[in-house]
Amino acid sequence: MTYVAGQLLNINWHAAYWVYLLFIPTLLLFVFFVPDPQKSGALKRQAEHQAALEADATANGVTIQKNPIWLIVILTALTFLVLIAIMVLAVKLPTFFVENKIGTATQASTAWSIYNFASVIGGFLFGITYKLTHKFILPLGLFLLGLGVIALSHATSVTVIYGLCIFMGIVGAMIIPFIFNRISEVATPQMAPLFTSIALVGSNLGSFISPYAGEIMGSTGKAAITSAGGLLLGLAILSVLVIFATKAKHSSHVTTPDL
Repeated sequence: MTYVAGQLLNINWHAAYWVYLLFIPTLLLFVFFVPDPQKSGALKRQAEHQAALEADATANGVTIQKNPIWLIVILTALTFLVLIAIMVLAVKLPTFFVENKIGTATQASTAWSIYNFASVIGGFLFGITYKLTHKFILPLGLFLLGLGVIALSHATSVTVIYGLCIFMGIVGAMIIPFIFNRISEVATPQMAPLFTSIALVGSNLGSFISPYAGEIMGSTGKAAITSAGGLLLGLAILSVLVIFATKAKHSSHVTTPDL
């Protein structure tokens, strides 16, 4: 959508809004190809997965708390902050291109499209990466994305920015899937839709206030993007501290789930 909107800008700024017509084929694809969770057995598989996690925890002398509200709040807040950082990058990218004479707003739109296409690749790689890194996929994704955003804020070449967008799209795609996967692990099948919806509210709020957050983060595109990268690095450090803190509690047989 971002790429098409960027191309439509070549006609005029009104034409860019024609991109929303893409919702029609998207809706049809959703109706005909996305399976019903109950009929497809997704809920049954989720229950079986949770039972396996509980059995593993019991074998280690740990009891898993179900539907932990505090963890859902933390994950929602994390989603909110991550989306602010990502969308500040998206909002300020055209300004950054023009202010630093790197390229046009259309080229910035293409860069963001590359980011989104790369995130699809990252989505395919999520399962494999999660098996290798487990819960540390979260701080790793946040750290690498933060580094990529800061590196982009200092780039002066369109080609370099396109390359960074590929990198950021792949590593950034590890963050949000982990959050929703974690929600499905700690929530019962009955409560999972509600908790997922709460996290989505955090996501949408983050996207909504990103233009205002961008103004607070910096007076220029470069400053705002750099601050967004710093926010991601801060979240990476914080998530590592939370993981080790909850791990220490688990070693004392405290019955609270971790990130």
